[in-house]
Amino acid sequence: MAIKFANMDPISCCDGVRSTKKKGNADVFYPRIESVTATKTYVDKATHQTKHSSARQTILSFTETLHLLKHTTEKQEENTERETDSWSPECQNLIYLFSRQWNDSKRVAFLEKLLLALDAKQLYYFSYLIQSRKHRDFIGDLPEHLAKMILTYLSAKTLALICQVCKKWRMIATCDDVWKIKCSQTRFTLPLELITETATWKDVYQANRNLQVNWTKGLYHSRELIGHTDRVLTLALSTDHVASGSSDKTVRIWCIRTGSMQQTFYGHLRGVWCVQFFTQNIVISGSYDSTIKIWNIQLGSLLRTLNSHQGPVWVLVCRSDLLLSASQDKTAKIWQVSKTKLQFTLTGHTGAIFAGDLSECDKVAITGSTDKSVRFWNTENGTCKQIIQPGKPEPILALSYSQGFVACAQGRTITIFHNITTSPIAVLDEHKDRIETLQLRIFTEEHEHPFLSMSKTIAENVHRRGILISGDDNGFVMFWDIFQCPASVHTFKERHCRVNCVQFDDLRIVNASYKNRIVIRDFGYSLFRDKRNGTKKVLHMRRDIMKR
Repeated sequence: MAIKFANMDPISCCDGVRSTKKKGNADVFYPRIESVTATKTYVDKATHQTKHSSARQTILSFTETLHLLKHTTEKQEENTERETDSWSPECQNLIYLFSRQWNDSKRVAFLEKLLLALDAKQLYYFSYLIQSRKHRDFIGDLPEHLAKMILTYLSAKTLALICQVCKKWRMIATCDDVWKIKCSQTRFTLPLELITETATWKDVYQANRNLQVNWTKGLYHSRELIGHTDRVLTLALSTDHVASGSSDKTVRIWCIRTGSMQQTFYGHLRGVWCVQFFTQNIVISGSYDSTIKIWNIQLGSLLRTLNSHQGPVWVLVCRSDLLLSASQDKTAKIWQVSKTKLQFTLTGHTGAIFAGDLSECDKVAITGSTDKSVRFWNTENGTCKQIIQPGKPEPILALSYSQGFVACAQGRTITIFHNITTSPIAVLDEHKDRIETLQLRIFTEEHEHPFLSMSKTIAENVHRRGILISGDDNGFVMFWDIFQCPASVHTFKERHCRVNCVQFDDLRIVNASYKNRIVIRDFGYSLFRDKRNGTKKVLHMRRDIMKR
């Protein structure tokens, strides 16, 4: 016989009710329940007395309802009316009364009586329901595209913390769509060729950040290239290779990633003092024997020998199809490499020319001499445009040009000036011995070095940033942020070894020394983990980055 609750008061459900069956001639009355222990004892006793106790049915019906709601999610609530059709009429009637007819005081009173009737396991589950109702997963409940959009406003550090919350948050916070937007919001300085086949957008962001931190803190992985049998005098960098020249009369080509030697060129009669890459497959060398030789890396053969200088060749610089060479014979020469043709001979210096460079547009050649002057030449007609005597009245042993700025080394001092104003912008004098080599690079907002992207600009009107690297006879290699601070940012030391040449790019610093070796300081070492995915994604990543 079903129990009807339509007119039942919630208090009477637990205070005391009369059963619908009689025991003998008297109705069975169940008294007020005062405690959980008493409840269990009383319910057990009542169960033996009657199978249709209204109080027992009331409590057990609501307990059954709680268990039925255990696995119900927010999405399933829309189908509650359809699902409750399969429940017992008592459960449906009780839920209807509780949710639609009873006021707050009756609901509270009923819940108090109900809690007293629950055992420990049911109370624990009741607590779980309350906690889950109190704290809602606002990210997990949102549509996925909205959740991703919200996460893109968070910092990378916060996204990393979010991954520790739960699996669902981790899945959303690590998806490529979120990190692709994060990459577009940051200063991207990671070289495109470094992106591997297994990289995700999160990997790319993290690698870019790690590269910037490594340059800022001076963290690197050091490697040595050993193969020359005498002093390494010069080197040149390309994307995949290092070319070196030595007193052992050889030119050697090294794989920059593995450090293995790929080619050795023999042919010079004296030591090789300068090398330059013309293309990825062609390298040019200049020697103390007064010759310039052009080599093919893939074939391992000599292509052409240029004989024009009357003294040792100290300088070679390539830009586009032009080659600048400078010699002990006090002259510099402009060559058209594709035709191996001498265009102009630049005369005017009264001393040997130990330093030189070409402008980015190939229109200007710059030379520095032991006559203590710097000369600017027009590469289209071979005429001298300007003569400057910078800094101290000492021979100029090293020189570098970038974006209109010139850095030249005189003794222990480096002077930086602009080719228009000619007045010194900075004078750097930290070196304690003679400076043998230097390289200057000026960057704009469109392309920055990883080191510069982490440092803050002091002046708001500074639109250019510059990095200078230099090496001296005492084995010190110094790294400078020339427009921000007068002191060097990093200083590296070669033990008991003179630094003859130093070059750097976005990933590494490479220097040659008298100790028959080449040292590579790799700031981008192992930025990506080894995973396995496809290659199409990498191509799309590089295209998206290039569009920016």
